[in-house]
Order: sequence, then C-alpha cells, then structure tokens
Amino acid sequence: MSTWNYSLEEVNSFPKLNYNFQLEIIKRHRDNDLKFKTTNEIVLQERSYADIMAYTMLSMGSYNSYSKFIDEYWETCKAYQQQYACVIYLSGRQNCTPENDNVRSINKHYAKCADLLIRHYINEFNENNNVLYVDT
Repeated sequence: MSTWNYSLEEVNSFPKLNYNFQLEIIKRHRDNDLKFKTTNEIVLQERSYADIMAYTMLSMGSYNSYSKFIDEYWETCKAYQQQYACVIYLSGRQNCTPENDNVRSINKHYAKCADLLIRHYINEFNENNNVLYVDT
C-alpha cells in the first residue's frame, strides 16, 4: 500500500481506484509466480489466486458496474490457480488479530467471511483437488 500512497480504506472507497488496485495485485502476483516457474525448487506463496479473488469480491462485489470485470477476474484467477501443484490453506484469522496496519482488516467477522470465501474459491479453482486444509 505504501507505493500507492493510499490506505486500504481509501482504495476501497473509490471503485475506479479499487479496480486499478485489483489489476495491480493480480499482475504483481503473476509476475512473482513467473519468476519461479522455471525452477525445480519448492516455492511457497503467501497467497493463492483463490485468496486474491476472495478479497476482490469482498471489496468490489457490490458494484454492479464492475460485474463483467469480476466475472473475467474470476476466470483469470481460476486459470492461474491451475499452475499450483498443491494449495495449503492455513486458517486461524479468527484466533488472532492482525496488527492494525491500515492494510488488513482487524474485524473478526470480516475475517470469518473472508475465510469462508477463500475456502469456496479454493474448492472451485483446484481441479486437481490437491488441497491441504490446516485448521489452527
């Protein structure tokens, strides 16, 4: 967020800014994935495309004018998720509160909603069913 000079709350308050932010998030994640595509090393990513889709849906899903964008974003996230040999999902947001850093929501109800949506997209996206859920 620091490179954008906006807080997450500000980004989420302006649909066009949020739209650009979501495009940047998926681009950065994809660029990072491509760096490791040719390596034989085991690489762990902090987020999957299911996470990215869930947070995009939570921040933009109520805007009807972005419905087509969200449908296309879903297709892109699902396609990119296929590159992963395995997804390990670590739950636990409801058991801890992140630092109030103006990036992550500290609300436990929002965390639970995000958790459920991420799990939903993981199940939708992972055609190989190679998912390990770790409840902490």
